Amino acid sequence: MKTLSEDEIESLLGVCQSEDHPLDILGYGFTSEGVRRFRAERPDFLPQIFAYVQRILRESRVFPALTSPDDAGFKTFIHADGAAFKVSRMEEIGVGRYERISSGPLSEAEAIREYVRRVVNPDYIRCP
Repeated sequence: MKTLSEDEIESLLGVCQSEDHPLDILGYGFTSEGVRRFRAERPDFLPQIFAYVQRILRESRVFPALTSPDDAGFKTFIHADGAAFKVSRMEEIGVGRYERISSGPLSEAEAIREYVRRVVNPDYIRCP
């Protein structure tokens, strides 16, 4: 299994834009053979993603780094709230009307799992 770079992890999480297909990022290639190998191997990249997000959270208390909780636009992010963490996201509450929603206080691990579940494509990264 491939070791993902920081840029590759951020691409999979949608933090930065990428022209590459997730299978290309994961090292399988967006081909029939790549899809077959990926489905047969069922690799688990979640530990690498989890460790990266955890490291950034411990360094900057927010993920993605450099996100301003007061001016995040439509970005989904994790931020520290005292000893707990919250996942904040925009949700459409009416036609064309959006509101920022924050989770209740979560442990660091719970917040990371919740964030990953919300932002990754579950076809490529499985998060229980």
